[in-house]
Amino acid sequence: MLMRRHHNNHVVLIISICVFIALLFTTCLADSAFEDARRSAEKGDANTQYYLGEIYAKGQGIPRDFTEALKWFRLAADAGQAEARYSLGWMFFKGLGVSPDEAEAAKWWRKAAEQNYVLAETNLGNVYARGKGVRQDFTEAVKWWRKAAERGEPLAQYYLGSAYAVGYGVSKDDVTARAWLSLAARSDEKARGELAEFDKNLSIEQKSKAEEMAAKLKATLSPTTEGQ
Repeated sequence: MLMRRHHNNHVVLIISICVFIALLFTTCLADSAFEDARRSAEKGDANTQYYLGEIYAKGQGIPRDFTEALKWFRLAADAGQAEARYSLGWMFFKGLGVSPDEAEAAKWWRKAAEQNYVLAETNLGNVYARGKGVRQDFTEAVKWWRKAAERGEPLAQYYLGSAYAVGYGVSKDDVTARAWLSLAARSDEKARGELAEFDKNLSIEQKSKAEEMAAKLKATLSPTTEGQ
């Protein structure tokens, strides 16, 4: 019994050593990859600059550092990297590593939106609807929501449907509202709840027309081409 216990302890020790070596090896590889990425970013590679910003912003394997994240996002954004422009907009909007500046956030989201980055298009629509950093303009909000919605972004489809439901930036249209909400509800829980409530006030004929419209809209949705 004593020998068996000694054997088990020996096995546990060996396993612990192996795990430690594996973790050490993995850490070394990660450190090496990080240093390679940093060198690439310092040479001006915009995509690597963006990913380095993400690493610092999320604290992936290193302490989170919003100031450093802001630095790399800005470098990539200045070079025209759409994802970095979107992320930089969030940094300004939330005040991460910098003083909050809604106008600056809207500026960078517009730049990314003009590169067909759907998340930026959706956010730009939101700031126009709320008058955050820009003059409130529901027509402009609908314009950007529609661009993102037509390329399949569920949140933009939800906002666009809601705009038609209340008549913000467009003429009130329950059928069109229901069509967009139903498309959003395929993957957005909030939209599913909104749709269930909205349906309570619609006739069978309106629901039928909305379903036909949704089918046609779905067939025309273009694939996302973010950053192109």
